[in-house]
Amino acid sequence: MVITTRTKLKALGRKSTSVRWNLDALKTTKEEYTKTTDGKVTMYQEEEMDIDLRWSRIKDTIKESATETVGKKRRERKQQWMTEDILNLMEEKRNRKESLSHSEYKTYQK
Repeated sequence: MVITTRTKLKALGRKSTSVRWNLDALKTTKEEYTKTTDGKVTMYQEEEMDIDLRWSRIKDTIKESATETVGKKRRERKQQWMTEDILNLMEEKRNRKESLSHSEYKTYQK
């Protein structure tokens, strides 16, 4: 008896990426960031409100002040890993392989 089955896997969604802050800019604007954040956070600490609401407001305040003063880190482009030098070496190796005998090629390969 032979059974043929088909299974279909569930497609996974992409994870949301977290924000990467420009920490190099934070070193220069540290005092400005702390002033803006402290002023807004102390305002929320004095008010009487639910702890979850307070936490969400403090978190939003920190994110807003970080966006204003520090900024987000820009994504850098990746460099190509196949350079002209590598392509030239590959071509040279291919030419040597065609022109040399098998024993001579083995010694060149080392």
